[in-house]
Amino acid sequence: MKTFLLSLLVMISINCFGQNLESKTFIFDYQISYTIKNEKRIIDKSVLINSEDSSYYMLLSKIDNEILAEVILVKDKRKNVFVLNQKNDNFDFRYSTKINNYSGHSHYYSMNILDNGTVELLQFRNKKKTKLEESQVLTFTTLEKPLFFAYIYAIYNVQDVMGINFSYSENIIVKEANVDCGNGSTAKITLKEVKKINLKL
Repeated sequence: MKTFLLSLLVMISINCFGQNLESKTFIFDYQISYTIKNEKRIIDKSVLINSEDSSYYMLLSKIDNEILAEVILVKDKRKNVFVLNQKNDNFDFRYSTKINNYSGHSHYYSMNILDNGTVELLQFRNKKKTKLEESQVLTFTTLEKPLFFAYIYAIYNVQDVMGINFSYSENIIVKEANVDCGNGSTAKITLKEVKKINLKL
């Protein structure tokens, strides 16, 4: 993973942001990794964040044998996607796109604190929150800083990230999530690693 991360950072620092990179420094001080298991596959995801600035993040995903890197600028609503070339261990640019709000496919969310200290995160298909699409029961572990947003960045697609306004002020991170996907299928999300890093782009 270390070689993979170093290759990623070199590739992104050269190609990803272009002129924007020269005018802004992106600092990452935590790498958070999760494993998602469902009936069909196992997905490993890592997100690099700045614990003091949630306006950008880097998402690393391994789906089957393909490794993807997405650099997300939340305020600018832009996503830059790279895929790892298995032949030379370099990241090949795939595309850059503006992140648009997609009306007709929007999700709406609510959170409930349960009696046992866990939190239920509900995803609805409609604004009135009467059509439940997915539910998650979250358990937490304590940290030095409030990093609940790292879970949101790691697990949800970028359009949903734009629409989730959850600020959790406690010094916690999601340790485990049991997901009911609403169509008879389930998934389990497990915190794999929390690593302090010191990276600048």
